[in-house]
Formats: sequence, structure tokens, C-alpha cells
Amino acid sequence: MKLTPGIITVFLLMLYSKPATSEELTLERLFGSPSLNGEELRSIKASPDGTRITYLRGKKTDLKKLDLWEYNIQSKTQSNGWSE
Repeated sequence: MKLTPGIITVFLLMLYSKPATSEELTLERLFGSPSLNGEELRSIKASPDGTRITYLRGKKTDLKKLDLWEYNIQSKTQSNGWSE
């Protein structure tokens, strides 16, 4: 069997996906933190020289409180300047 990019992608998704739980979905849980949809990045902007991308991302404990993050394209690292 030849390993195509599609097969590798499906394998990685299966490997890293979380199993579904039977947690009861209340209104508080639907709109609470952490989000059921995963992380959401907001206000994504590229720097004028194209070396960095900045964005707002909600805290893990409270998605409504946003922190400014930076992604350095050359080093492929992200940081917010302080520990979360």
C-alpha cells in the first residue's frame, strides 16, 4: 500500500483526535470555556516586513479574555511575551 498525503492525514487525525464523551450539554457548557469548537484566533495581522503574524487568542480558562500573540515565520515559534 502506497502512503499518500491523504492517507497520512487521515492517520494523523485518528491518532490525535479525542474520543467523544457523553457529557451532558447544558447552556453553560455550550457557551463556557474551554470552547467546544477549539481555539479561535481573532484580528490576524501580518507585519509590514512579513516576518511576523500577530493575533488575539482567548485564555484557556476564559475565552472572553484575549491575549496578543505573535508567530515568528522564520523561527516558526509563537509567543505572547509572558507565560500564560
